[in-house]
Amino acid sequence: MPEDPNLLDLVPHRGEVTTEYVDGKCRLCIPRFRSRPGRAFGRLLRKSENIAINMDAFGTTVWESIDGAATVREIGQRLRAAHGEAAEPLYPRLREFLGILERNGLIRYSR
Repeated sequence: MPEDPNLLDLVPHRGEVTTEYVDGKCRLCIPRFRSRPGRAFGRLLRKSENIAINMDAFGTTVWESIDGAATVREIGQRLRAAHGEAAEPLYPRLREFLGILERNGLIRYSR
């Protein structure tokens, strides 16, 4: 039976998300509708084409650190260097945040 990988050793990769910056913080823009009929229906209902997710300072640091090469451990070290003690408890918070991103299809992991 293969052993479950340690989260700290995994490398997160971004999904298809557009990033904007507002007041120095990230805003993720996620397409609301992926198909042509869905986009047409959205226009009919006057819905915006994207869903915007505004990140705080910690989320911005994490999102910028997800470069497809850095492990979760390295991202945690960058977060601690940027925010110091304010980032504590570091790894439980980071695990929860990355879990939310993964559940919503915004990131995936590789070894």
